[in-house]
Amino acid sequence: MSDLELLQAAIEAIVDRKVAEKVESALAARGGAPAREAAAPLLTPTEASRRLGGRPSAQAIAEMVKSGRLPHRLNNLRPNPRRPNYLVRLEEVEAALEARGELAKPPAPVDLRAKAAEFASRAARRGRG
Repeated sequence: MSDLELLQAAIEAIVDRKVAEKVESALAARGGAPAREAAAPLLTPTEASRRLGGRPSAQAIAEMVKSGRLPHRLNNLRPNPRRPNYLVRLEEVEAALEARGELAKPPAPVDLRAKAAEFASRAARRGRG
């Protein structure tokens, strides 16, 4: 994609956002639709996976989008059906995981000294046996 095309796409995105803000504020002023609250940021599956501690993986999040458990949003200017670039919200991923009971829990703390002593005692027993 050339620099000119990238610049045109960026300008269109800025104009679209500004127009949407103006329409929302005009509707809110007339008492039509209430102004939207700031939505959570859209993230790539890789970034969402990182923020959730690596579980679920980015591939698992992409599969959730493909299966319909998460909304289908593409971040491609020219979508490539072989390699889609999805966007998700962290809250949506957490809600999908909670619905299936898969929400990642932090691992329990491990006492490394106790584990080392346990392994040493096992090794000593096997060496004598």
